[in-house]
Amino acid sequence: GVLACTHGADGEYATFELYDERTASLRGKVGDVQFNCRVQVEEIRVCAQACRAPYDFVVATRLEAGNCSAESTQWVQETLNQRPDVHVSSLGSRMYWRQGDASACTALRIDPAFAEQLGIETPNAAEPPDDIASYVGLYPLEEVGGVAFLDHPLVQTAVLQAVADDEVLRWLDDRAGPKFPIERRGDWLLSSGCRAHACLPHHWTLYVAIDGSDAKACYVDPKRPGGATWYRSGMAPERYGGHCPPEDA
Repeated sequence: GVLACTHGADGEYATFELYDERTASLRGKVGDVQFNCRVQVEEIRVCAQACRAPYDFVVATRLEAGNCSAESTQWVQETLNQRPDVHVSSLGSRMYWRQGDASACTALRIDPAFAEQLGIETPNAAEPPDDIASYVGLYPLEEVGGVAFLDHPLVQTAVLQAVADDEVLRWLDDRAGPKFPIERRGDWLLSSGCRAHACLPHHWTLYVAIDGSDAKACYVDPKRPGGATWYRSGMAPERYGGHCPPEDA
């Protein structure tokens, strides 16, 4: 997408993603309900030229419950805002995605070409660091050069080569649950996280080669038989008993 705004807190998350001037989506998880909705973009209101902020605009949208994949469209109507608008501002971006509620965008990405198209200044355009070891000691969503570890192109490419399971990919990219600072283990960077309020039975560990050339991941889900599952590039998933180890044995 050309813009992404993510909120995550207390085990819940919501991501608004704009794909072009007319197409967007709102997806996330509230309680035990997961949802993925196609959103109609009605207008993108850009701050006038006299605006003093470097960028300030609103993506005004409309959501129809029938355009959501969720267990209950009634739940969608009662919980999600019919107008899940996003206000992007240098003073703090907000996402209006629940009825009568707004959330801060904890991770906001704007494509520079899209910003230029709207005439929005982006003086601090994201520049991912060449050396991903720069993230050692930081949390996976802390940014270096405007880019978080989990969003770094080298990391994303390596993970996609190692993991072909969509559910595991979703958890590795989880923006809501607890996470731990990135560590260096030999020639690997270790990132780990778990599900809020279920950290011991549901957790994952991600290793990315220090040069970004490879990745491997361990995933534990109590609903899956066999305990932990390891994913490695060019290999079938391997199941082990117990939990993901603190380091690759």
